[in-house]
Formats: sequence, C-alpha cells, structure tokens
Amino acid sequence: MALAAAGLMLAVAGCGGGDSLSANDLRIGAGSICAAARAQTNRIAAPSSPAGGAVFLTRGVAVLKSERSQLKTLKPPDGLEPAWRTAMDAFSQRLAAVSAAVRDLARGGDPVTAMKRLQQKLTPIEAREDDAWQQLEVPACVNQ
Repeated sequence: MALAAAGLMLAVAGCGGGDSLSANDLRIGAGSICAAARAQTNRIAAPSSPAGGAVFLTRGVAVLKSERSQLKTLKPPDGLEPAWRTAMDAFSQRLAAVSAAVRDLARGGDPVTAMKRLQQKLTPIEAREDDAWQQLEVPACVNQ
C-alpha cells in the first residue's frame, strides 16, 4: 500500500520541482497518503493493558512521522495555502503531543495519567486539524 501511495505521489507531483499542485491533485495526493497511513495505524494492535500504551504510541509515532514527511512533499495551490498550513501545523502539534507522551511513559510516567493528559491535549489540536482538512476537502485526513 505504501509503495502504491509513493507511486501515486510521483505521478501527482510530476517532474515540475517547485510547482504547486492543482487543488484536485493535492486532494488526491493527500488523501492517498492519509488513507495509507490510516491502514498502517489500523494494523497496530490496541494495548490490552495500560502498560502497553507506550508500545502502541511508539508505533503510532512512526506512522505519523512518515505520513507528515510525505504530506510535506505536496505543494498546495495559493488559494489553499492557508488551510494547508493550518492542517500541517496542527498535524505537527499532534505528532509532538504523542511523542511527548511516549517520552513521559519511557521515563516511568503513569500510563493512565499520560493517556488522559494526551487526550486533553489532542482534542483542540485535532479539531483545528480536522477543520482544515474539511476546508481542503480531504476527508481521508480527518481524524477518526
């Protein structure tokens, strides 16, 4: 699936280097990247106990980093730049929050407290991100 998404990205991006994508190509490319990432995260087994949260989140961070890296290769058309920037900034904040929770758990933090704190941090970030993805008309990137 990741290989197919990479192939699609090459086809969408073309050889133009710094040229922005059309709105439709941006939506197709971002949607493909997010759908592939969602398929990967869906394969990560949910923890069966609070102690398994660190492994679960660590695997999720790896997927998020790859997804963000791929999304950053897309250049939106000028009219979509503000919403794109909002989506990407919120995505980066979400990744930072999850990464901080992983570090907290690695230092021996209480898993239940860490997960509650993470959810509190993620709620407004994901709302901002989801609004931006909806403005961009990329439903595959909306958090579920």
